[in-house]
Amino acid sequence: MLRRITLIHDENTLKEVIATNISHYRRLNGDTQAKLAEKLSYSDKSVSKWERAEAVPDVFVLVKIADLYNVTVSDLLNEATPHREASDVEALTQKQDAKRHTLVLTLSCGLAMLIATIVFFILSILNVPVPNLWMCFIYALPVMFIVCVVFTAIWFGLYLQCISVSLLIWSLAVSLHLSFMVDRAYLIYLVAGVLQVLCLLWYLLIRVKHVPIEKSK
Repeated sequence: MLRRITLIHDENTLKEVIATNISHYRRLNGDTQAKLAEKLSYSDKSVSKWERAEAVPDVFVLVKIADLYNVTVSDLLNEATPHREASDVEALTQKQDAKRHTLVLTLSCGLAMLIATIVFFILSILNVPVPNLWMCFIYALPVMFIVCVVFTAIWFGLYLQCISVSLLIWSLAVSLHLSFMVDRAYLIYLVAGVLQVLCLLWYLLIRVKHVPIEKSK
């Protein structure tokens, strides 16, 4: 009889652990009970029972839940530690921030091209005598890369920032060349080349300063 009570106690504990972990990872990934139920082809009542520890999903469902939330079945069966929960929340927050920042950067760059397209079509429809009207797309490139420089400096790493600065340099060089059509256009690209070298040196200098120096054993 005593053994039977212990078995029930262990089973209930396992139900509580599984219920807590399913609820934790579901909330962590921004799913509702109905959304998780839809992904598993179950009813939301079943998910609700699992999270209230009134029932336990079978092994195949546990495997599917683990795959959905990029965890292992052991993560669903073991009690979560505060450290693991904090790490999970931090990782998810960073992933969401990266997606949001990338979306904002993409939309901002697209906005520059959209404005250039609108200007092009309006001037074309109105038959405004503007020479080389297609140049509005060329002028949009430096604007777009200025936006990239700003956002990569705020949100992204040094590597992407260096790429953005490089693209800005060469887009300005092309814009100046096509705008003025000077005889010695090579001077424009020579200056751009010097600026590119300075940009690369700046990138290498900052990167070296941030590389930790290994202590000799």
